[in-house]
Amino acid sequence: MALSIREVMNRELFALRPAESIADAIGYLVALGISGAPVIEEGKPVGVVTLGDLLAPREGATVRERMTSPAVTIDLHASIADASAALAERGVHRLIVTDDTGHAVGVASALDLLRGLIGAPIAHPPAFPHIDRRTGLSWSDDMKFDLDHVMTAPAAPGLLALVHGGAGEPERVVWAEDCEDVRARLAVLVSYVPDSEPPSLRNLLARSEHLRFRTAVAKSPKTRTRALKRVLDDAARLRLPAPLR
Repeated sequence: MALSIREVMNRELFALRPAESIADAIGYLVALGISGAPVIEEGKPVGVVTLGDLLAPREGATVRERMTSPAVTIDLHASIADASAALAERGVHRLIVTDDTGHAVGVASALDLLRGLIGAPIAHPPAFPHIDRRTGLSWSDDMKFDLDHVMTAPAAPGLLALVHGGAGEPERVVWAEDCEDVRARLAVLVSYVPDSEPPSLRNLLARSEHLRFRTAVAKSPKTRTRALKRVLDDAARLRLPAPLR
């Protein structure tokens, strides 16, 4: 459900420092449940190290001595197809995503790219919650808009966003709102939409086969109001054809 790598990458970047000890690096990777990490120096990637590199019976007491260098990087604005080609050509399992200044801003795995190519929702490791700096909230991964997935949403006050996408299409927030019970509200939207709902929302739900949803818990009404405005402002800047709340 994406066109560019920035839509599928994990923005919650965990990185190791070159001077990190082997024991500490292994401990961090095991605790987070990941198999490798970029090595960052002054904000820029200088290499990549995996558990295999760290556990191998080789000389070297620091990450710098065990890492593979240079790191395989990809520009933030690269397409999913170009990123996938880079993975295949270099024979690696993840790409370090960099911005226009060469600083690391995310990581994209082979599985992230595959999901993007086939239009599947992107999922990231539980150890890396998606904390959106614009809203200050921790958002769920995008999930299929059906009753089974809706019933896993939090039964708590918060925000919900409907996302339209698919294979070869950009990911777009097409509806967002705040509510007192996210799960209950989603259950209504996925099962029955009263005539009292805005026509724009009813039109979106009539084409629900391409919809995903994401949620964020926020107990404070002021927090929800502020976060919702930022979600809608960000979506409006993309000049989306679909109407917003």
